[in-house]
Amino acid sequence: MDLLGRVRSMNSNGCILSSDKNILSSSLRRLEHGPIRHSYNFYWNIRHGSGTSILDKEWDNLLLLDACRYDEFRRISPFQPSIIDKRITLGSKTPEFLQRTFRNIRLHDVVYVTANPQVLKFLAKNEEGAPIFYDTISLLDEWEAETQTIPPETVRKAALEAAETYPDKRLLIHFLQPHAPFLGRTANAIKRRTGKTIGGLDPGRDYTEVKPRDIETASYRDMLREGVTREEIRCAYRETLQLVINECLPLIDTLPGKTAITSDHGELLGDPIYPFGRERWEHPSGYRTTELCVVPWLKFGGENRKQVISEAPKQSSPADREKIEKRLRSLGYK
Repeated sequence: MDLLGRVRSMNSNGCILSSDKNILSSSLRRLEHGPIRHSYNFYWNIRHGSGTSILDKEWDNLLLLDACRYDEFRRISPFQPSIIDKRITLGSKTPEFLQRTFRNIRLHDVVYVTANPQVLKFLAKNEEGAPIFYDTISLLDEWEAETQTIPPETVRKAALEAAETYPDKRLLIHFLQPHAPFLGRTANAIKRRTGKTIGGLDPGRDYTEVKPRDIETASYRDMLREGVTREEIRCAYRETLQLVINECLPLIDTLPGKTAITSDHGELLGDPIYPFGRERWEHPSGYRTTELCVVPWLKFGGENRKQVISEAPKQSSPADREKIEKRLRSLGYK
């Protein structure tokens, strides 16, 4: 039990008065988000490492899954366990991954195919003077209102088109899954039972066209209050992960050169964070834990590498910032 739990469990004979519990609770939470967390992160990095950038790895095509845990990937992966390596991420959330990987970098031999609006938000803030990538292919217009996401098959198709269009460029292909909203049988069953989407919004309404104050998100904790179990949430996560892995398989077989699979960060699925104890969900920023910061790394092929050239980037049309913000809200970001 964590410190806050011990305080809550004290009876009237304990040394802490009931009137002081709120004050102590607030103080403990400030400690968690301050010196205690920083100390824990420091020792975690000593033990596991501070992270390896994807730019320090060799690849011609990088399939980037979003919020993919190493242990869950290994659990359901069709690949031999011997080829599934670990990579320590640079952050526990996509904006951290982007800032620590691409800030002040120019990669004019890379085409970024992305379903994640966080990428476009980052680029809009950091591309003053010159684009970071040779070209960025946004899939925001492929957004599905019913599922509140961009399905993995859409990303696969866009990746194959990019490979034909840019045979002399490396491809960075950013799927949204297994990040919520989840897809698959369990997610659909939960939606029918509760009328809500795990990690997303109520189904059947295009929330991307409404104001932030009118959006009612359905977080993991909301779903637990609806009677959804922790194991059901994990099952929905795994089924979503299986769907995106299935879309990666044809890319591994088809894309020329060396192809790798990894993730920007992991996901908390009701896991306790030592030494705080309480179960946690999603991917809060600023935490270094195995569930959040250990992701898979697999590589395929490489006998015949791409002949890649770097050249002056294409001038992409300006990002639609309003659309980016709406899509982020549909993913649960406010």
